[in-house]
Amino acid sequence: MKSVFGSVIVIGFLLLAYSRSYAQTPQEYEVPIQFSITQTGINRFIASQWAGIQTSWSGSYQGLSYSLQLKRPTVSLADNTIKLLLELEISSPAYSGTVGFSPTLTIPSSTVSAGNIIAQYTNLRQQIDAIAAITDPRLRDVIEQKLVPIDWIAYQGMIFDQGGQRWIDSADIRWTGLPTLTFSVANGELFLTLTPKIQAAAPDYLFVFRRPASNTFGFRIVSNNAIEIAGLYIYVAPGINILSSPVSAPSRLDVATGKHIAEIDVQTGGYSDPLNNFEYRVLIKRRDSETLWRIYLGVVGVSSTWIGRHQSHSSVTVLHGE
Repeated sequence: MKSVFGSVIVIGFLLLAYSRSYAQTPQEYEVPIQFSITQTGINRFIASQWAGIQTSWSGSYQGLSYSLQLKRPTVSLADNTIKLLLELEISSPAYSGTVGFSPTLTIPSSTVSAGNIIAQYTNLRQQIDAIAAITDPRLRDVIEQKLVPIDWIAYQGMIFDQGGQRWIDSADIRWTGLPTLTFSVANGELFLTLTPKIQAAAPDYLFVFRRPASNTFGFRIVSNNAIEIAGLYIYVAPGINILSSPVSAPSRLDVATGKHIAEIDVQTGGYSDPLNNFEYRVLIKRRDSETLWRIYLGVVGVSSTWIGRHQSHSSVTVLHGE
């Protein structure tokens, strides 16, 4: 199988790098995924499932006794169609011998799952009815009844995770719903285009502060993604820097809320003036991207209570990246 996952990768990296967006309702996007399977590959998948399916049947149907043995089939890709070449050994008062027929297969979206792609018949009964040697409709019914339940696997393996779980902690992206599917056949290969939908939410940061002592400042970020506080800088008017600290404070997942929380307490040396306005600059690292945010505060008195619980898009003094 030859796979092309470029669309997924491009969108993934765009969302990973996009850190300036404020909180918003998750959006849905269609993401085409293209790949191809050779005729040899499909036949290999069919051969691998052969030992696990029923291929012989015997019994009586409406007074007609029968014994059927299905030989291992092959798939033929030609003329933009998928043909399943079947050969069936029959022993019955109505007919005894071997017959061959070639129903056409299709791959509807409803048969695509995370683990495999299953092909379905489009004209099985018509192909059975066209076998001139079989004239008894009871035998035709039996053949159809035994062949219809077989799932012909055109591909087996992880295509995509169809569940609603996030792909990774550092980006709020997940599959949603069943994909649509189109296919074509050319040069002995089956070309498929799966178009599932993804749900994605832009990075969202909630900044929270406290000052438990005159020279101790706490800083917390609540995010919908896994992040790390990689640098913290505190200024007082008129622009005096009282703290310049590269730090490493990775976030932890709060299971109750589903949010990631990064938190740090820093000391500013001998500085203890409670009357100035404060400006925080925080370097946020999210996977391979970094953004520097400025957060403006008023006077921050000494208190162990966390304050400033506001979303990045809802304050008059807008918090922004640069």
